[in-house]
Amino acid sequence: MNILIVDDVELARERLGRILGYLGKSDLFFAQDAKSAREYLLNEKIDVAFLDIEMPGESGLELADFIREKTESFIVFATAYEQYALDAFAKDGIGYLLKPFSEEDVLGVLEKIEQFAPKARGVKKILGKLGNKIFLIDIEEILYIDADLNEVIVRTQESSYYVRMKLSQIEKYLPSHFLKVHRSHIVNIDAIKSLESIEQSKYIISFKGIRDEITSSKDGAKRLREFLEK
Repeated sequence: MNILIVDDVELARERLGRILGYLGKSDLFFAQDAKSAREYLLNEKIDVAFLDIEMPGESGLELADFIREKTESFIVFATAYEQYALDAFAKDGIGYLLKPFSEEDVLGVLEKIEQFAPKARGVKKILGKLGNKIFLIDIEEILYIDADLNEVIVRTQESSYYVRMKLSQIEKYLPSHFLKVHRSHIVNIDAIKSLESIEQSKYIISFKGIRDEITSSKDGAKRLREFLEK
């Protein structure tokens, strides 16, 4: 696991690095500001970024926008200030550590990340927005997911919800019966009602309980056939 620590205070970087070392994490990168952090993020495969929030120049919250747009790294905020917690949630932070944090605090965040990173083992719900309300969406109720810029639209039988993740990010949280059938679509195999073959070996996919249809790509149709033939 490659971990990037971004903090303008050298002692804070060193302390978090020591804690991560005690926990068996040795592939560590250190940056004192957002500019140097961007270089690591663009040139290394960073799995987790620990971000201080209040830094000279670009803040950790602003850097989080870059990480969400350009990478698939998990974001953990490490700060001395409680008031940024809601802002951190809006930036898809998977953890929020208040300084001075303990080794146990860091371990808890790492365990959460390791749970989510491969495929969603035990993850049952995700947060989605409809109007001004936030809903807990049962993953098994999702019929399909559409990409929409830096968000996704999650479709259930009841409604459509916006989730603040890219398609590649939400894919990590989904069990194995969710399949990417197009660069913009993920479908729940168990929710498919019918498949209609069309030109170029693509499928028009319809779903149980709704009238929506989506069209797969040629490669997506191939993956779907292979999945169903297992």
